[in-house]
Amino acid sequence: MVVKSNLNITLLEEGQANSYITLNEAILILDCAAGLLLLTEGDSAPPGSPSNHGCYYLGTSCTGAWATHDNELALYTGSSWLFISPESGMQAWSVQQTSVVFFINTTYGFVPSLSFSATEHGLGQLASVDAEQVYEKRIAFGTLPNATSKSVAHSISFDFTKGVEINGCAVSSSSFLIRTIPSVGTGTQISIQIDATNIVIATDFDATSFSAWLRLRYFK
Repeated sequence: MVVKSNLNITLLEEGQANSYITLNEAILILDCAAGLLLLTEGDSAPPGSPSNHGCYYLGTSCTGAWATHDNELALYTGSSWLFISPESGMQAWSVQQTSVVFFINTTYGFVPSLSFSATEHGLGQLASVDAEQVYEKRIAFGTLPNATSKSVAHSISFDFTKGVEINGCAVSSSSFLIRTIPSVGTGTQISIQIDATNIVIATDFDATSFSAWLRLRYFK
């Protein structure tokens, strides 16, 4: 019995008995992969009432009919389950996330839907290590402080453990001088910090003639 590795399709053999079973399974797998629609992602046990011909992306430590099939695609035929190992480059549509899913081996990442808030959006980039979506937000910080610090709420939720990139620029309304943020130098320093709630900018000079705009890139 020959199995095609990409989609785990069993090929027919000459004179095979009940060949219609093998053929029907192959058609179901092709139908699932051609328009891959994921009903759930990450579950470890089959649903009580699976959707007929529905496809699910499995999590880890799977049990029941999904046991030994961690991180595979499960297709319900109406009476049994068929399994496909996702390949790098495969794409699907996530019903739960209303988003395109890209697979990198057995991990996956989401590409954002087309509707975003006015200030936060997904960049459509996947981190190479964990295949997660990169987000960006641009913030009008306002006037910089006079040799002190000032904080502005960023109003976003992100995972500090995965890293965050923050930079920006400040433009003087009087001289039209542009400074990058952060900026170093005695009497010209603009430092920046970020925590779970606020962005804090500190200066060691009177920077009240400058208005700042910031860009954050982060993971959720």
